[in-house]
Parts: sequence; structure tokens; C-alpha cells
Amino acid sequence: MKAEYVITEEAYTSLDKILKHITQDNPLASVEFETNILDAYEFLLANPYAGRTREEFTDKPLRFWVAHKNYIIVYSIEEPNIVIHDILHVARDIPGLL
Repeated sequence: MKAEYVITEEAYTSLDKILKHITQDNPLASVEFETNILDAYEFLLANPYAGRTREEFTDKPLRFWVAHKNYIIVYSIEEPNIVIHDILHVARDIPGLL
């Protein structure tokens, strides 16, 4: 069975909101951001343990990967796949959102 990344509805919604926000100011930056996020998904699929666990945020089996200086991908490993749970801005109350 080939490994794949599974994106939750919450993660889709978050990415859509982020892209719409960026597009208002700079459509080209929005395309670049989306490409960076998709590249990060592929990287995490190939290297699922690259992200850190953050016990100060949650006791759930989640991992965190800084995909951009201001955004974190929240994911879990469900062998052989990874599940993308959300994309969060670093200034948000991350523990409160989990």
C-alpha cells in the first residue's frame, strides 16, 4: 500500500482561508505559499518523524512542522499515511485550538 497524505476538512478550510487572505494583498504570494504547503506535505510524507511533538500544546499524538515562518502544519502519523489536521498561524492560541 502506497503511503499518502490525508487532509482533513479542517485543514482544507484553514488553507483556503489563509490563501484568500494572502491573495487580497498579493496573488502571486498566495500561489507561492500554496506550493510551499504542498511541498511540505510531500516532505512530511517522506519524513513523517521530521515534525516535533509538543507536549506543552497537547497530549494527543500530534506532530508540528513549521511550513512557513508564520504557519505550522499540525499532523499525525497513521502508518503508512500522515493525516494533516490543520494549518495554524504561530500567533494563534495553538493549545486552545487543539
